[in-house]
Amino acid sequence: MEQSSDTVTKAKIDPKDKVIQIARYFVHQNDKDKKGLSPLKLQKLLYFSIEHPEITDEMFGSLLPEEKEVLDMVWNVYGKYDGKYLEMLSHNEEPWQEARRGIETEVPSRNIISPDTMKSYYEQRLKEAQ
Repeated sequence: MEQSSDTVTKAKIDPKDKVIQIARYFVHQNDKDKKGLSPLKLQKLLYFSIEHPEITDEMFGSLLPEEKEVLDMVWNVYGKYDGKYLEMLSHNEEPWQEARRGIETEVPSRNIISPDTMKSYYEQRLKEAQ
């Protein structure tokens, strides 16, 4: 157990468990909204969620209000699109392209997308949107 700054004790959660919580949240949203949720779409929704520090920083128990706020925003912006469209969006962005630099489009890759590249890319996009 760890003591947080607001003196509420929270159990640490494994990052893999957090991903499952987030995936379940999107499945629940889809059940309510009936927009369709393929494995590819779920993968891309998770991708668009992880650039937010509210999700990637210290991970505790069930979803925190600020995490839910980010997930609601991701769902509201991207939930209406199918997996192939979300794939096209993510593949046209700098973080994905940087990780694939020098690799043919049809060749699979396990290169890791840099969290620093994602952070700076999405911070810049946020500034441009404001």
